[in-house]
Amino acid sequence: MIPIEYELDRLKEITFEMFGLVKTQINEAKDSLTEMDHDLAESIIRRELRVNALEITIDRECENLLACYNPVASDLRLVMSALKISESLERISDHTYRIAKYVQDGDVHKDVQFLKSLKMEELFDTISTMVDHVVEAFDNKDTKIAKKVFKLDKIIDKTKKDAPGIIKKSIK
Repeated sequence: MIPIEYELDRLKEITFEMFGLVKTQINEAKDSLTEMDHDLAESIIRRELRVNALEITIDRECENLLACYNPVASDLRLVMSALKISESLERISDHTYRIAKYVQDGDVHKDVQFLKSLKMEELFDTISTMVDHVVEAFDNKDTKIAKKVFKLDKIIDKTKKDAPGIIKKSIK
């Protein structure tokens, strides 16, 4: 195995580890919010530190690959994809962290109807499916699978668009 292949394999391994951690955070955030589970919230908060560290590691690995090996074509696409993916995963992790802090810090009661009206469970499930598609697309270098994410993003956008009206109704 030539050195760049070793480095690219290492980059993929780290990226897949990050995928796994963030996927777990998404599922735990869903359960933590719907059940107001403080233990799950704590788990998310602890895991977020590891996700942050992995983003930095991926950034460094990508910088190293770009500087030392000057990758082209598919190798360059892999490096750039890992860089962009890690940024997005870290942002998702930050959102799960904020949900966990809300569950831990908030003096909230479990309002199942309100969460259902906001379609929170469907939202989490959609995001989880999107991450699954990105993992599959990244692993197989398949842009057709990646395009499925854009279709699912429309569901997220609609939920986001509908949320203020639902919240307004619940306040009245």
